[in-house]
Amino acid sequence: MKKLIFGLVLIGVLSVTSLAGAQTSLKFDQVQIQFWPEYDRPEMLVIFTLELPAEQALPVELSVRIPARVASPTAVAVLEGNQLVTREYSLSSEDPWTVVTLTADSPVIQLEYYDPLLSQSDRSRDFQFEWFFDYPLDELVIAVKQPVHAVDLVFSPDLGVPTAGADGLDFYSASFGALPAGEVFAFSLQYQKSDDLLSAELLSQPLAEESVQPGATAGQQNQFPAWGWVIVGAGAVIIAAGGVYLWSINTPTAFSRYRQKKARSRTARSGVPDVVYCHQCGFQAKRGDNFCRECGEKLRR
Repeated sequence: MKKLIFGLVLIGVLSVTSLAGAQTSLKFDQVQIQFWPEYDRPEMLVIFTLELPAEQALPVELSVRIPARVASPTAVAVLEGNQLVTREYSLSSEDPWTVVTLTADSPVIQLEYYDPLLSQSDRSRDFQFEWFFDYPLDELVIAVKQPVHAVDLVFSPDLGVPTAGADGLDFYSASFGALPAGEVFAFSLQYQKSDDLLSAELLSQPLAEESVQPGATAGQQNQFPAWGWVIVGAGAVIIAAGGVYLWSINTPTAFSRYRQKKARSRTARSGVPDVVYCHQCGFQAKRGDNFCRECGEKLRR
C-alpha cells in the first residue's frame, strides 16, 4: 500500500515538473507593442501582437502581463485567416500586474487595453511603460502612432524617423532584438499637443469641399468679391450673344421663308427661275452662283 501511494506521488511530481518544463520551453518569434495615444479615448491604447513559431504545437496555454491599474483588456483574439476572432481568457493578480491567461489555437495572438497613465498637463503629454514577458522572444518591436496635432515627439529608446500610415498619421517603429524571459523593458514617450482632439474624431470627419487658406477665416473664404460677379455677368452676356448669332445664321427667319415662297411661286408660274434665293438664309443669289454668298450653303435650282 505504501509503495502504491509513493508511486502515485512520484507520478504527480513528474507531471507537474513536465508541465512546468513545457511552459518554460515556450518561445515567441516576435512580440510587437503598439502605442496609440489619444486615438479614440484620452488615454493610451496599447496593442500587443504576439507571434509563435510555425513549428509550435497548438493549442497552447500562455499568459501576458498587463499593468494592475488596467482592470481588464478590451480585446483578446487570435488571427484566423485575415480575421481576428475573440477568445475567452482568465485574469489573475500578481501585483503590480494583472495576468491574462488564454489558450491559443493560432500562432498569432492580439491583446488590447487602454492605459490611463498617459499624463496630460496643459500642452505636455508624458507616458512611462515597463513590461516583462514570461517567455523568451527573438524580436521585440515597439511602434507609436502619432496623434493629430502632436509635435516635438521624444522617445526613449529612440524609434527613428516616421513613415506615413494608411490613415495619414505618422507611424514610428523600431526593433530591439531578442528579449530574455523575465527581463524588464522600459519605454517612455513625450510630446506637445495644444488641443484635446482625438485622432479618430478627425479621421472620421468628411473632407471639406474647399480648403481654408492660411490666415483667413471660413466666413472670409465664402465671401465672393464684387468684381468677380461683374466678370461672371459679362461672360454670361457674351455667351448669350454668341448663341443668338449662331441661331440666327442657321435658322431661316420669317422674312427669308417669305422670300423663298415668293421665289418658288414665280418659278412655278414661269417654269424658269429668274431670281434664286438661298433656301437656308434667304439671301438673293446672283446669276451663275452655285453657293450662297451669305452663308455658304449650296444653292438649289
